[in-house]
Amino acid sequence: MSFDAQKLYELLPAIYRIRDAEQDLPLKALLTVIAEQAGIIEENLAQLYDDQFAETCASWSLPYIGDLIGLTGLPGASGQALSPRAEVAHTIGYRRRKGTAAMLEQLARDVSGRPARAVEFFQLIAATQYLNHLRPENQSFITVRGADRLDDLGGAFERATAGGNPDLTHNVDVRRIAGRRGRYNIPNIGLFVWRLESFALTRSPAVPATAGDRRRFLLSPLGVDSPLFALPATETEITHLAEPINVPDRIRRRVLKQGLDDYYGRGKSLLIERAGADIAIPPTEVASADTVVCDLSGWTNLPTDRIAIDPVLGRIAFPQDEPANVLVTFH
Repeated sequence: MSFDAQKLYELLPAIYRIRDAEQDLPLKALLTVIAEQAGIIEENLAQLYDDQFAETCASWSLPYIGDLIGLTGLPGASGQALSPRAEVAHTIGYRRRKGTAAMLEQLARDVSGRPARAVEFFQLIAATQYLNHLRPENQSFITVRGADRLDDLGGAFERATAGGNPDLTHNVDVRRIAGRRGRYNIPNIGLFVWRLESFALTRSPAVPATAGDRRRFLLSPLGVDSPLFALPATETEITHLAEPINVPDRIRRRVLKQGLDDYYGRGKSLLIERAGADIAIPPTEVASADTVVCDLSGWTNLPTDRIAIDPVLGRIAFPQDEPANVLVTFH
C-alpha cells in the first residue's frame, strides 16, 4: 500500500489534529477505516493489472486468457508436461512468432520434451540470387578446406550457425518431403529432434587401454570405445535457433577443436582431473590449454607435450606415464 492511516492523518491541518486529540481521536479512527478500504482497493487494482499477464495472473483468470488466444483444454495437474500457466504463456509466445522457424523449433521442444532444430530448406537451395537480396553464405560450392562443414552434410546444421561459414547448398528436390524422399524445396521445413539424451558420468576412473598402461586410457567404465556427447547449453531467447552446443549430439573432433572452451571445463561436457592417493585432497583439474584434440585410432598419434582427447572414440593419451589417478567427467 502506498499510504497508511498515519500518513493520511498527517495530511490534515494541525488545528484539526489538535481538536481531534482533545476529543480522544475519533477523526483518526475514521481515517484508519478509510485507509484499510483504500488499501484493499489499491491491492485489487494491482491484481487486476497482474491478471492481464500469464506470468502474474491469478489461477482463476488463466482460462479467460486462454479463451482470448483460442486455447482450449488447459492441462491438469497430472499427465501433462506443462502447467496451465506455462501452457498459456507459451501459446502467447507462439502467436506472436507465428510462422517463424524459431517458433516451430520451440513448439517441437515443448511438445516432444526433446531438443530440436528447425531448418528452412529453401535457404539451402543453390539458385541464382536476386541482386537486391544477396546471400553470400549461400554458395554452390565449398572450399576444399571446408571438411568441418562437410561433417554436417545431410544433418540438422547444414545451415551455418556462425558467421564466416558457408551453407551446404543443394539442387532443388521436387519430390514430396513426406516419406523422407525430398527435402530441398521452397515450401519445405524440417524439424530435427534428438531422441537420445546425454547423461553425465562424474569423476569416473579412466580405464587403462591395456593392463598396467599408465599413458593410454579409455573413458568408458566398460573399457571400450564409446563416443562422447555434448551437455546441451540452455537457450536463453526464443528467437535463437539451436546450435550444436544446444543439443545432445555426438562431439566431433573438429567441433571440439574449434570450440574447446565451450565443451571442456567444470560444468561442461568434458573434464579431466588428476587425483592423488589422499582422498581428503580434492582432485586437480587439467586446464584446457594442456589438452589437444587428436585422432587416436590405433593409438598412433600419441602426443608429446599435451594430453590428447579423441571424443569420437572416447580415448585420452598422456605425453608420458601418468603417476596420478585419472578421473574424467563426460557425457
